[in-house]
Amino acid sequence: MEKIEIGTFYYQLDCGWIGDPKIQMVIDDIGTIGIGVYVAILSWLYLERGVLNRKHYKGIARQIDCDVTLVKKVVEDYELFYFEEDYFSSKRAREDMERRKKMSNGGKNSPKK
Repeated sequence: MEKIEIGTFYYQLDCGWIGDPKIQMVIDDIGTIGIGVYVAILSWLYLERGVLNRKHYKGIARQIDCDVTLVKKVVEDYELFYFEEDYFSSKRAREDMERRKKMSNGGKNSPKK
């Protein structure tokens, strides 16, 4: 899985994302703590240029002071992420990073006035 080079490390959550059926399943199963875990994982994905490894579970759990099984559950049980071997990513996050990369490159390549 290829990492994406991006400059600024921030991400946007769409309005209404909390109403997504997959997010609702997280809330129903483990409560709103699952939302915090999900957002922390997204943050790590952006910092790691769109790709994480299952070995990151422990670090994420330590950073947000939760059990590693909770991180694993959010990543693996709700189809919020996709996998290639031991690596995982988010389709939505990668599309956002690619869009920003194109916008950034477009600005760099525009003719100077």
